[in-house]
Amino acid sequence: MSASDEPLKIPWIEIFKTIPGVFGIRLEEGPPFQVVRREGKIEIRNYDKILLAQLSVKGVRQEALDEGFLRLAAYIFGKNRRRLQISMTHPVYQKKDAEAIAMTSPVYQEEKGGAWIISFVMPSKFNRSNVPEPLDEEIQLVELPERTVAVLKYSGNNTEKKMRQAKLELKEWLSGSGFSEEEEIYWAQYDPPFAIPFFKKNEAQVPLTEKKM
Repeated sequence: MSASDEPLKIPWIEIFKTIPGVFGIRLEEGPPFQVVRREGKIEIRNYDKILLAQLSVKGVRQEALDEGFLRLAAYIFGKNRRRLQISMTHPVYQKKDAEAIAMTSPVYQEEKGGAWIISFVMPSKFNRSNVPEPLDEEIQLVELPERTVAVLKYSGNNTEKKMRQAKLELKEWLSGSGFSEEEEIYWAQYDPPFAIPFFKKNEAQVPLTEKKM
């Protein structure tokens, strides 16, 4: 049996961390940021540089998210060239793969020919020179630079209806702000599927640049 065919082994410490996660208590490390200001429901943040492990998965959003999560989890739990176990972090990022979508012209995240990019944040002790290389050749290690991000938070199960509403509100704020968006909105999920919906934290995020006068 090759390393890539071995069953996923979840470290006990990561299993124990899921217990308080039922109630929205997050013990995992998250990406560092500073809140610049708040405008109603919108929060402006400055994020530090972070390293992501990500891959593009074709299909409807939930199916792509499930597959992407399992493959990325396999990577951090030892299916890498150093067989190193990497701590789980939050959130799990997801956004539509613009290149795949451009080829298929999907209708809002329901087109079978579309794709989603699923990303895990790597713990802060890792950088591009010391992070283990994945055995899954489709997983890419991508370094995001420091950036300013507009964030809209919402709770509950991250349904497509809620995502659509969050995107509408974020776009509406952008139209009256002094910023323009750099790219498509992406989504952050902070809690496992089995968490009580009331405690679940989700975010719609979009990187910003100041509008040129």
